[in-house]
Amino acid sequence: MDNTIVNKDKNMKVCEVCGALQSASDTDKRLTMHLEGKLHTGYLKIRNKLAELKSRRNRRDRSRSPRPIRRDRNQKQDAAETNIYD
Repeated sequence: MDNTIVNKDKNMKVCEVCGALQSASDTDKRLTMHLEGKLHTGYLKIRNKLAELKSRRNRRDRSRSPRPIRRDRNQKQDAAETNIYD
C-alpha cells in the first residue's frame, strides 16, 4: 500500500452532515465555504425535515388511542373459511 495515501487519510475528517471528506488542517475560510456549499446545505435541509417529520409522527402516535379489536365475526364463519381448502 502506498504510504502517502495512508498519511493523507489520517489528516482527513468526515463531515457529520453530508459525509464529505475534509482536511483536518483546512483554514476557517475553506470550512466556511464547505458549510455554505450546496451539497452541505442540501443535506442539512433534508436532515432537518426528517427530524421534523419524525417528531410529528411521534406526537401523532402518542395522541392516538389504541384501536379496539373488532369481534364482528363469529366462530362458525372463521371455521368455515379455514375448512374451504380441506
